[in-house]
Amino acid sequence: MLFRSPAISQDLGADQRPWFFHSIKLFGLGESDVEKQVPDLIARDRLPRVGITVSKATITLRIAHQSESQAAFLTEIQPTVDLIEKEFGEFIFGTGEDELQDVVHHLLRTQAKTLSLLEIGSGPWIAHLLSLGFDPSPSYGLQSASWVPHLENGLVQSSIGKDFRNKVILDTLDLKELLCNIALQHRIDTNTDYTLVAGVYPASSSFNPAEGLPNCKFQVAIAKPKGAVHHSVHRILGHPELFYQRLAKTALNTLRKELLDDQS
Repeated sequence: MLFRSPAISQDLGADQRPWFFHSIKLFGLGESDVEKQVPDLIARDRLPRVGITVSKATITLRIAHQSESQAAFLTEIQPTVDLIEKEFGEFIFGTGEDELQDVVHHLLRTQAKTLSLLEIGSGPWIAHLLSLGFDPSPSYGLQSASWVPHLENGLVQSSIGKDFRNKVILDTLDLKELLCNIALQHRIDTNTDYTLVAGVYPASSSFNPAEGLPNCKFQVAIAKPKGAVHHSVHRILGHPELFYQRLAKTALNTLRKELLDDQS
């Protein structure tokens, strides 16, 4: 991206070569984590300059530098890009204008894989993100999105087969086993390559400011081709306005990593 501003150049005491910018997107850590791990990265006197912004639980590191050309800019910022990738590689999901849902859409499209989704708890947060920029196709991408408010919902019980509909049996299963069973059966029912099951989203009414920021143990189960299942538990804490975004993006990021692993 090219941007020229004499006013900015004068304010920064720089020459009149054009400014170029390159953004790197991260998810899974906070702004303070970046500053603590590489304290000199965003120093005001550093060249190239690196700015940090946070929006809806996503961190953007924006590299700015004056160069003669785009090619020269890319060469000159490469040591900074290498440093960021070395320090934060596991958290990087994209560049430029990429959002997590864009990356997931791209992976599903390039791998020609289909996805079904089931969210449990207070809202279809992942479905909303995946609907942004959604390019529907019967041969790849999101095919089915379902949401149920609680585990006792009929859809959940019908999704895990007749052997698990009995409440006594349901009560003997831990949440991990239950979500993995749901994911496996839902993948069969929807005839998709992958099924993402995420929950349980806590009700916002359960948040008590006197007890600190909202937090929960959020679980993700992903049924994959050949009957494999990934399961992970994430301890999430965040500001009330961003809490559900963080939960949904945690699930999407987990799916992104599984798609990448299966691709390699």
